[in-house]
Amino acid sequence: SPFASSHLAQRACAATLAAAFFAAVDARARGDDDADAARAAISEATPRLLKELVLLLAEADLEARGRAVEALAAYATKTPVELQVDHLEFVRVALTSAASDARFRLKRDVPLPALAEDSAAVAALLPPYLHALLHGAPDKRESAASGLAELVDLSSDLALKRHAVKIAGPLIRVLGDRFGPEVRASLLAALEALLRKGPALLKAFVPQLTATAAKHVKDPASRPVRARALNLLRLLVPLTTRFDALVLDLARAARDAPTDNPDLLLALLRALLALIDNDAGKVLAAPAADEVSAIANTLADDDLALAETAAALQDAIDSRSSAPRR
Repeated sequence: SPFASSHLAQRACAATLAAAFFAAVDARARGDDDADAARAAISEATPRLLKELVLLLAEADLEARGRAVEALAAYATKTPVELQVDHLEFVRVALTSAASDARFRLKRDVPLPALAEDSAAVAALLPPYLHALLHGAPDKRESAASGLAELVDLSSDLALKRHAVKIAGPLIRVLGDRFGPEVRASLLAALEALLRKGPALLKAFVPQLTATAAKHVKDPASRPVRARALNLLRLLVPLTTRFDALVLDLARAARDAPTDNPDLLLALLRALLALIDNDAGKVLAAPAADEVSAIANTLADDDLALAETAAALQDAIDSRSSAPRR
């Protein structure tokens, strides 16, 4: 295989041939008689080609990386997205291998070189992730969300800038549907990865993200969903303009939490503690502080975990609110 050549120029030429292959298969598939045979040919050859092209994204040579991106773009535009979804798990594994290779050779933890430069590589890889996220079975949606988190982690904020809205919108939309906790936890993790990469990328989504995270931190049944939602809320604290309203919302949820679900109550108290004891310089106004303090006082003599969290919450209120100390 020319991809295995020790000569970089040959590997770059192989990427160009791969792009021509994807275009030729698409052209042939448009003919009525040969469509099935052409699609079968691409299905057999695609996994090997994708692996080699994704590995080229880690190359130090700019031209080789550029040829690989062009070939992946040809794959994205010339291959039906349904077929791309069939190979999505393969792409995820190949990206992990390429990232490991890049870290080994560059001796530092960096995004994949091709995904650090501009948006073209991200654009070439995105279609199957988004299609599976919006149209797949629950397990496909979960995998797509996990894959998006991986893709975001391997990309730079510069490369993601043009795609952040395209990624965040479907994630938020699917979170509004009635999927199981595994899917929702993966969706929240992908949003967390995107927000960590660059808060400015999602500035327009802050109100929606805050409402979404607050909703899921109250999930009565799933600890992983609550934990992921809390991670997202922590990242949103510096960005939200409705800090007191957010704290009041969670305080009232804690006040009204069912007595037969102490795990939920404890999770809500810990969420309140994380929000109030923040590093963003947010100060809690007196009305919200009073509401939280009243809840903390009612739990002072409760079971150990609740009582300790309530005491820590009261200490945070005393030090981080504009209300007078009690």
